[in-house]
Amino acid sequence: MLFICGHRRNRARTACPCIIAALGIVPLHPSDSWLIGAIRILLCTRHIRPSLLHAVSSATLRCIFRTWCRIHPSCRIVPGTVTGCPDVVCLPGQTAIRLWPELLSALRGCGISYIFVCGVFFILPVLIGVWYSFTNWNFTRADFVGLMNYKNIISDPSIKRALLNTIIFTVVTTVGKVGLGLALAVFLNRKLHLRNYLRGISFFPAIISTVAVGIVFTAILHPYGLLNQFFRALGLDFMAKNWLTDTKLALLSVCGVEIWKWSGFNMVIILAGLQAVPPEYQEAATIDGANAWQRFWRVTFPLILPAFNNAFVNSLIGGLKVFDIIVATTNGGPGVTTQVMNTMIYRSFSFNMQGEANAGYVLLAVIVALFAVSSYSIIRKREVDL
Repeated sequence: MLFICGHRRNRARTACPCIIAALGIVPLHPSDSWLIGAIRILLCTRHIRPSLLHAVSSATLRCIFRTWCRIHPSCRIVPGTVTGCPDVVCLPGQTAIRLWPELLSALRGCGISYIFVCGVFFILPVLIGVWYSFTNWNFTRADFVGLMNYKNIISDPSIKRALLNTIIFTVVTTVGKVGLGLALAVFLNRKLHLRNYLRGISFFPAIISTVAVGIVFTAILHPYGLLNQFFRALGLDFMAKNWLTDTKLALLSVCGVEIWKWSGFNMVIILAGLQAVPPEYQEAATIDGANAWQRFWRVTFPLILPAFNNAFVNSLIGGLKVFDIIVATTNGGPGVTTQVMNTMIYRSFSFNMQGEANAGYVLLAVIVALFAVSSYSIIRKREVDL
């Protein structure tokens, strides 16, 4: 049975795979269903863009065809006119089924590389993780246990504290990072002599490793660290605190470290939005008698809402998914004072409870999606097009 798997679009452009001979017929063997499924997904398209993803899909095609030929001696690859991609593939005609025309029609306009990469690296891992959340997977066995993992997580008394800490951390850091980033963006959008230098200094913490930041601030916030020594040198002994060991201050101290690290990143995003606002709007508002606050709140801020929304949602998601800065500074202590959702999930992985850990990740993903989608939708309604 003969299938045409590629064609030359023109002499100047890269040739691309097309639908399987436009016949939609694929030989099926019970033991080779995985190969059939892979060939279906990889070949059910008409055009593909010449890109790195194109190279990935072409290499995958060659690998699958060679594997098929090793399994079936009667199968062979006939070189065609397309360099690096077989044009004609001869498959053994055992049993044949016809692909759904609707599926072919839906996939014709889609780049096969995007479908392949998204399926292998995003959709498939998510589905596997969801499946394992219903099992007692421990790397040796994975028996189906239903909702037991979710019941164990919900009934765990420490999960309520971890969820509360996660929400507090998210609210405090999101307000701090976005608020300070907005203030820095407005200030550094002016004509200053050292403007570019100050922008670089503000953004620099974002490129430092989070673990390195945690280690440095652990030393700074030590009871005999640099910060307390500074306060004592000024005679402000009452301000010297146990920043990371006091149950009332530990979480807020870590929030401060997170705000310091990522405010500059939000500053860059919002600054890009500010520079996209035409100066004519500001001039017209000034002529109408608006003061500086009115010009910002009534004119500038509605126009930078897309950038503000981006910074806000990124900060919100980062707060809900926090893990590294907690581990690098307090490791969840003292006690469970700074335990968050991800540290609880990490604990399940440490105890080889892989199914329960995957259930925790599923719950966290749902929480992140609900917060992110709702906040993005609310802010997006107020956006104004330039």
